[in-house]
Amino acid sequence: MISSSVPTLVPLPFAASGSKHAIPTASQIGITAGAASLTDGFPPLTFTPIASGGVPPDGNDMNGILNLISANTNWTNAGGTYPYNSAFATYIGGYPKGAVLIMAAGTGFWLSTIDNNTTNPESGPSANWIAFGPYQTQGGGNNYSADTGTANTYVVTLSPAPTTLIPGLVVRFIAAHTNTSTSTLNVNGTGAITITTDGTNGPYAGQISVGALITTIFDGTSWQIINPHTVGATTGIYGIIRFGTNAEQLAGLSGTIGCTPAGLASGQSLSSPGYKPYPGGLIEQWGLTGIVPPSSTLAITFPTAYPNNYLSVIAVFTDATNTTRSTACNINAYSKTGFSLYNPSANGSQFFWMSKGF
Repeated sequence: MISSSVPTLVPLPFAASGSKHAIPTASQIGITAGAASLTDGFPPLTFTPIASGGVPPDGNDMNGILNLISANTNWTNAGGTYPYNSAFATYIGGYPKGAVLIMAAGTGFWLSTIDNNTTNPESGPSANWIAFGPYQTQGGGNNYSADTGTANTYVVTLSPAPTTLIPGLVVRFIAAHTNTSTSTLNVNGTGAITITTDGTNGPYAGQISVGALITTIFDGTSWQIINPHTVGATTGIYGIIRFGTNAEQLAGLSGTIGCTPAGLASGQSLSSPGYKPYPGGLIEQWGLTGIVPPSSTLAITFPTAYPNNYLSVIAVFTDATNTTRSTACNINAYSKTGFSLYNPSANGSQFFWMSKGF
């Protein structure tokens, strides 16, 4: 058969405006002589010669029968489907497996999963029925469930239950617990399977957050989270990192902030005298004196005072053109704010000094 072999559609039920009887289900024998029913059809009396006491078939019954049949044909020609009917289900002993009924709201369909199905899919949980249709697909109702597991061992129960886990299967759930380490997901008792964020690495603590809607896709080996909760990056853990303030970067005490060249260069002075702070608190300072007269002391103030303490101070003679001068000098009275430099030589000298502290 080909798609163009569409038979003539039935635009109206037979005898839509004509005279007809509603055909009862129960036998009319002994009730109405010669009346047709769904149980007997036309009764034996209509097959009996009139001369022998028979009754001819009633034209209204014939119209009623054809109207009943053609009304269903007209409905299906128009694309109509049928909702659940309790009386009908009882009469036929339940819907067969594979029967498809339209939802009462008209937003999807019910598929019977068993034979002799008398359960009403519209009342409460749809036991023995599977909901499907465009609204279910768009809404994702078939692959969503609340988590009923514990932290790190998540459990969901889908309806209908998947018979097997196929790569590409999407499962969404509301996490009932925040994970504290690597975790697993068990879907409808198919087994606890590792959850990953990239197919290899498990979620870090906090990437599955309580109350969050978690979307996972089965890759054939693990459940990959599409939307892990953002966590702060730390040593060995990928995540969001905040660039620290200049002070935080130079303090060097945090393992959860990022550093920038500008941040590390902040607060420095590369002139002479000058200074440069380093992460961790170390500060290096330097300067070049003018000519210090012989046997004289020069008080030197650091460009910036050390917050805690000094570590060292050194000074060297810088006039390389006069090698006969003494290069020795004395350093004393040092503190967090500066030091004194004494030139013990008989000549005026210029000195370069360096200091470290924190």
